[in-house]
Amino acid sequence: MATGTATEPMPTLSDGSRETLRGIAESESGGKANILESESSNRTVVDLTPRRGNGQVEHNELRKKELIEENLDEATDAVSSLKASAAGMDLLEGISLAVHPYGDATNTQRTLMVISSGLSTRGALDLRQVTWQKDVKELVKELKSRDLLPPLPGWRVIFSGLGETAGGQPTLPQPIRNTLERYWLGICTASGAQSCSVDNSSRDEQPPRATVSQPIIPVEEVVSVRGPHGKRKLIVSDSLLGFAGDSAVLPPSASSTVESVADKMVTQFGQDQQKSAIKVTGYTADPPGSTIAGCKRLSKQRADAVAEALDKALREHGISVRITADGGGIFKETSSIRNGKFDENQAAKMRRVEILY
Repeated sequence: MATGTATEPMPTLSDGSRETLRGIAESESGGKANILESESSNRTVVDLTPRRGNGQVEHNELRKKELIEENLDEATDAVSSLKASAAGMDLLEGISLAVHPYGDATNTQRTLMVISSGLSTRGALDLRQVTWQKDVKELVKELKSRDLLPPLPGWRVIFSGLGETAGGQPTLPQPIRNTLERYWLGICTASGAQSCSVDNSSRDEQPPRATVSQPIIPVEEVVSVRGPHGKRKLIVSDSLLGFAGDSAVLPPSASSTVESVADKMVTQFGQDQQKSAIKVTGYTADPPGSTIAGCKRLSKQRADAVAEALDKALREHGISVRITADGGGIFKETSSIRNGKFDENQAAKMRRVEILY
């Protein structure tokens, strides 16, 4: 099943997806590929099993391989022809529609390939309304309480193309792509699937075929603010850094963010780098159970981690400046507790690192 919107590359089978289909075709029982666009119930059926002209299974090894490749080419062409005909993507509903005719797959061998950016903008999961710091367990709990999880018992589910964008949809920083993968794998697992995985193998990326206008999901960027006396402040949200909850370990996926910060500085330091100094200050939210001292400690540890990574990135540019780190604790002494309840949207705005130079 493919979404095929105007804000993602044209749907196509990746090397990994094609290999999965080849394995099905070569199996003793063979199999069929049912191919559909997420908003449609119309299905193109491609028999993957190598057959002779009379319908009998081909056993000659050389001819068998040729027939399988022909069948895979047919499936690939059918996938590439899919394109969205409606505005907005409702991926939860699309998954449900894809598996509905087949029911529970517990006692069968059924695989669902979801070829999609995963950037759902309609229905039960509109990612424009969900922060990138949303706890996966909470997200799944909310969907489950509303009986909105797709019926996937026994299914083997493979996501392909998650986070890949085109058209007017901004590119997703790696930490946000990682979060998107966690969301869909969490939803898939909670839906009872036998297995859930992400296929990141190479694909032939082509411009989208769809022309229907699609909603855009805003993507946070490093914010630059010019201050007095030639100083600048860079505000880096936690979604761009990707710290895990209650952790100060800067994940490898944050390297692109840190490098972009270093690039901004390199272009602005000019000849005055020896006179420059950098101060990194971390801030946190105040979730239930947290303490002022704990937030102060965590914010300092996160500032230390960013300062260390930034120092390394600048040195690779041949720039060595003094960098200090500080913990600002709870951001501006505000609170993520609203009317007695934890507000994740407010907490997401509070978690950040500010870099003054």
